[in-house]
Amino acid sequence: MMDHQERQFFAKLNTLLLQLDDVSGENFFHQITSALMQMSGHVIDYAFIASADNDDQDVMTILSIQGHDGLLQNFRYDLNGTPCAKAMHDSHCFYPDNVADLYPEDKILQDMDIRGYTGIRLSDNNGKAIGVLGLLSHALLTEEAYLMCLLQIFGAKTANVLEKNIFDNRLELSSRTTQHALLELAQIKLALDEHATLAITTEDGILKYVNQRFCDQARYSRAELMGKPFAFLKPGHQDHETYSALQESIKTKSPWQGEIQYIDSRVGDIAFDTTCYPLKAADGSIEEVVFIMTDITDRIHKEKALAHALRASEEANRVKNNFLAVMSHEVRTPMNGILGMAQLLHQSDLNPEQEKNVSAILSSGWALLNLLNEVLDSSKLEAQNLRLENSPVDPVALLQEIENTLAPSARLKNLDFTVHVDQNIPVVMADPYRLRQVLLNLVGNAIKFTNEGQVLIFLRQQNADKPDITRLIIDIQDTGIGIPADQQTKIFERFYQIDDSTRRQYEGSGLGLAICKDLIDLMRGTIQVKSEEGMGTSFSLTLDLPLAKADDKEIPSQHAEQTAMNTPPVGDHAAVYNNGSQPLPQMAAGHMPTVEGNTDEDFTPVNSGHILLAEDNHINQLFVTTLLKKAGYSITTADNGQQVLDLLQAQPDSYHLILMDIQMPVLNGLDTTKVIRVQEAPYAEIPIIALTANSHKDDEDLYLKSGMDAYVPKPLQPEDLFNTIAKLLNRNAPYSAATN
Repeated sequence: MMDHQERQFFAKLNTLLLQLDDVSGENFFHQITSALMQMSGHVIDYAFIASADNDDQDVMTILSIQGHDGLLQNFRYDLNGTPCAKAMHDSHCFYPDNVADLYPEDKILQDMDIRGYTGIRLSDNNGKAIGVLGLLSHALLTEEAYLMCLLQIFGAKTANVLEKNIFDNRLELSSRTTQHALLELAQIKLALDEHATLAITTEDGILKYVNQRFCDQARYSRAELMGKPFAFLKPGHQDHETYSALQESIKTKSPWQGEIQYIDSRVGDIAFDTTCYPLKAADGSIEEVVFIMTDITDRIHKEKALAHALRASEEANRVKNNFLAVMSHEVRTPMNGILGMAQLLHQSDLNPEQEKNVSAILSSGWALLNLLNEVLDSSKLEAQNLRLENSPVDPVALLQEIENTLAPSARLKNLDFTVHVDQNIPVVMADPYRLRQVLLNLVGNAIKFTNEGQVLIFLRQQNADKPDITRLIIDIQDTGIGIPADQQTKIFERFYQIDDSTRRQYEGSGLGLAICKDLIDLMRGTIQVKSEEGMGTSFSLTLDLPLAKADDKEIPSQHAEQTAMNTPPVGDHAAVYNNGSQPLPQMAAGHMPTVEGNTDEDFTPVNSGHILLAEDNHINQLFVTTLLKKAGYSITTADNGQQVLDLLQAQPDSYHLILMDIQMPVLNGLDTTKVIRVQEAPYAEIPIIALTANSHKDDEDLYLKSGMDAYVPKPLQPEDLFNTIAKLLNRNAPYSAATN
């Protein structure tokens, strides 16, 4: 079953295809380019239809070109030296970027500042190239399969109409007098007998002539058909409007074009793209009516099969994403218990060997979570289901955060780690969560692959084309092992790693850079790499971002902290080893807690308060309860939401805060929160923190809308948990000493 978004997509596509039946001539081509613009969204900037010149095949004529602001003026251009020439020759082509550099002779690409191009050949029934249907983009062109699918869907119809249009023009020129019309008709008959289905009737629809192709498809001989009414062939499935339009065109002596279906019990229904030409005699009466038909049954079947395949693919993606979301939750929940208890064990009195073993558990656990985050992000990006947030971001503060997070890892390797920032960098509108994710990956990788020397970050600003936009350029440079020249174009591919030795030494899934590339593309920016093997690597990000308005420049601290604690590590550096093969815990991009063998002295109780913990997993209950008791809180536990409500009703003034798991039996966390908030009781305003294995932005919005005050993702990090509790209770966090 299709979801709402899929139904909307196919409803929109079907509406646009149906609208094409109501237009003809020049308006038809404008409708095609308009439909392509609508179905492509903001991925492309122009859609066009070009026709090969009848007299000079090296000249193309634009029949319609449309951008976001409407139709552009049609023009002619030389075919040679253009990507259209490749499309005409190879049937299709796709240039995601730098197409203007590849075709320097194409002045149109240069003048329009085109980066991406994709197009397909339009052919007549003989396979002869008669035009090009194409898409242009000012930015990097992505989604090749989707765009090609759209071009194929609309291209078949466009080719038929273009071929008929060419024929119409020729027929109109040759039909200015009856004598010339009949002569031209005779010539056309000879040509169409070989390649098209042709029938000629009287004004009343009595068959006067049919060619052999018509006989073959009708399964009757010419003798059996002559003198019979056209209706003898049992047309079916035509609506009343189609018949009315056809009869009206004959009555008014004007051409008609449409789709006619015929019922054949032997081979099934046959569909024809039909053009009707009433030919006038010298006295102005209709002498005969010419029907030129193209069998489009196979095309319709292919279109239906393609649409079915598209739906099946999208359904498979939906099922896969749902499965990954469920698995994410199911993996995070036990991992919370494993990592939590391992952290508690690490903070106890251990001998060196025990401490080493527990550190290995923590390092491997965070590496597993890093891989899980990468797979989920990659799946969302591949299915185009990842939405960017748009909120104020201070780039300078963000880089300071990156520096603070990764500096310990650089120090452990004795690297010079420095951030250089231009003056007066403004606050911009962007997705802080995803921008931080990209930077953590790139900087983390720079440290990871650099054994000596330095890692440098540069942030600079350039003026963009619009006054309310600024261009930020972020360069990450290192003196590491470098990337071979022949493999630099492949490092942004999913699961690609340079060679086996790299994978063995540094580990990782090969997803990090691919995700970075996809995220930067989603931000309509660019990412470039320059590297020399053995000398180092430089990654450069370029982003054109809106300036934050005066009212938006204050970045909400709660939101910033929540975003920071939920940024998934995307690089292949969750478990990294230096030359001495010692684990570098900070390389988990801010997600691996600093564990230095803290003892119970770090947990000197500094707070009091009664916290109600709702958690159905007893191992997680034990972990959270132990943490909170060490910090000085008293704890009551509940296994589900109904128990929470029962405890609150029994002791309405007893609790200061609730830690609420989301997925629980009997009554889940969201519904429990909604019930609490509508009660006329003292506990209706009690602070509620979501403890959740679902940690994406959409989940955060859902929790806050349900009435929760904050959320902490699983696996829980003690510092995050205590800071959030302290903020809601207006107290100092008791765990800060243990994490410095």
